[in-house]
Amino acid sequence: MIKGKGKELAMVLLKEKMEIIKYELKYKQQVQNVCISQSTSRYKDDNAKKATLALYCDPYIDKEICLILKNDLDEVCGYILCAKDLKAYEKNAYPYYLTLKELDEVKAERFSNANRELERFYPEYPAHIHIDILEEYTGNGVGSKLMQALFEVLKEEKVPGICVLVDTNNKRAVRFYEKMGFKAFEENPGIMLCKLD
Repeated sequence: MIKGKGKELAMVLLKEKMEIIKYELKYKQQVQNVCISQSTSRYKDDNAKKATLALYCDPYIDKEICLILKNDLDEVCGYILCAKDLKAYEKNAYPYYLTLKELDEVKAERFSNANRELERFYPEYPAHIHIDILEEYTGNGVGSKLMQALFEVLKEEKVPGICVLVDTNNKRAVRFYEKMGFKAFEENPGIMLCKLD
């Protein structure tokens, strides 16, 4: 069970010695490696990797909420990243956006478009998330455990709701979010919303 803010955030998951903990700087490289390994992009050079990290990872681990899934060898197997307030996130992420713009104009445009998509749901759904788990650790409910751990943190922070952008062709992801209480937005099913009670 996760206790209050500032206390140890850990839980043993299932039969394996898996834990969900709050991010610490010593895990930065491992979290970045998971992000790169789970990306659908194909990388030609280091700039493409840096652009992906600037878009999907670094603003969150440096400034926002990050919960990591780690095994008993202290290896990061997955994470859930969350910006609890879109407006604060946009300010915090601006330096990363500038880096992204220098590295990859297409990804910079994707960043701007995603934020515009999410703005219409603010302030009722101010938080947004990214979740990635290495394939060999998926199943067994670890994604649900990560999401439940985040829900606890966000409820404590009085965040009213979460939105997420989902590729509707990824039926596995859509089913996962539905199971966690997210509902597709009628006008754009690629946007899924979840109220936190």
